[in-house]
Amino acid sequence: TAYNLLQYEVLSCVFPALLKDTKNSSLMNYLWHLNPSLTLRGFVDAHSDIICLLRTVDICQDLKILSAVLDSTPLAFSIKLATVSFQNDHSNLEKWIIEKFSAHREAFIEECVKFLKESVVNTTHDAAEGVIQQPQATITNICWESCPLFIKVLQSHSGQLLTNQLVDELNRVEAAYESRTQGSLGRDIPTSEGGSDDIEAQANIYFHQMFSEQISIDAMIQMLARFKESTNKRELAIFNCMISNLFEEYKFFPKYPDTQLKLAAVLMGSLIKHQLVAHLG
Repeated sequence: TAYNLLQYEVLSCVFPALLKDTKNSSLMNYLWHLNPSLTLRGFVDAHSDIICLLRTVDICQDLKILSAVLDSTPLAFSIKLATVSFQNDHSNLEKWIIEKFSAHREAFIEECVKFLKESVVNTTHDAAEGVIQQPQATITNICWESCPLFIKVLQSHSGQLLTNQLVDELNRVEAAYESRTQGSLGRDIPTSEGGSDDIEAQANIYFHQMFSEQISIDAMIQMLARFKESTNKRELAIFNCMISNLFEEYKFFPKYPDTQLKLAAVLMGSLIKHQLVAHLG
């Protein structure tokens, strides 16, 4: 039939067993070339089983189809697959997260927040021993260890998130992770307040995104307006740093290229229009 219900029902029973058996690698290769859509469905449906997910990683790497699978499957699945696949290569994982964010924006953020919540909830931290204990040792540990990277990348792009709800969700997940690790998160990513170097670096990232037109002026203004009224000390510090830096740059505007000068002019005008600054100094 058009829905292939019987095929999918049989697949859900048979595919996990085939996937787990390492002797079936050639069969998986054959199935991928014969019917990639069916194979993808099998990967996705079976991934809740830790062994199936790990075998999917092995097969994708052996057949050199990881990129194709990541691009052709639902975000919830591809986030887990990428996390496990790049567990020893965080630079590639970071690059993948940024690319997916650029392509899917809020939909990707929502799935990342769900993934982070699941990773934090499913992991218990023994403060006395300093040991993370988990029911599904391998995958949960891998996901837990990837949390700082996800939080760092998403927070660095939080200015492009247009809904306060998503920003608040991300901040709550970060706070939950910090409470589980009793502050050890600070060794990997900035804390909720952050030091002066971190604040300066984050402010520069936002300016770079604006001047390279990765983020619109409207999005920048919305972000700054949110930061100005934020109860989060780090966001308020970033706002003050960005405004201060903008005024310090004022004397260098005559040396700016035309495109960047126009962006700076629109930004300054918008800041005054929205009463984010009282005057130009």
